Amino acid sequence: MAYAASVTTGTAVTGMVALVLRPFRALGAALVRMGEASRLMEEINRLNAETDADLAYRGVTREGEVRRILGSRACY
Repeated sequence: MAYAASVTTGTAVTGMVALVLRPFRALGAALVRMGEASRLMEEINRLNAETDADLAYRGVTREGEVRRILGSRACY
C-alpha cells in the first residue's frame, strides 16, 4: 500500500517569509548597484566592448588591460 504525502503552505506563512526576506533582498540589490556604479566596473565594461583586433591595434592584450585596470586588486 502506498501513501502520498503532500505539504501545504498557507499564504500567511509564505507572506511572512517574504516579509522577513525583503530587507536582505533590498541590501543585495543595493550592493549590486554600488558595484556596477564603480569606476573599475565602467572600465571593465569598456574593455569588454572592445574587440581583440582593437586591442591588438593598440598593442595591448586583454589580460594586460585587466591587470592595469584592477592593479593589486586582481587575483591572478
